[in-house]
Amino acid sequence: MPISVFHMGDRNAKTRFQFRLETNGYRQFIMNNKSLAEIVKIYEDGKDNV
Repeated sequence: MPISVFHMGDRNAKTRFQFRLETNGYRQFIMNNKSLAEIVKIYEDGKDNV
């Protein structure tokens, strides 16, 4: 299945914000702090289970 990814990073290739989804499948939202530790992660399996 096709997968879409949107992320924002800085010049040191550190991703701070990610949104990933698979058509008719999962969705995932992740926010990281400046040390790349996850501070928020939301995962939905495509069946409305978060």
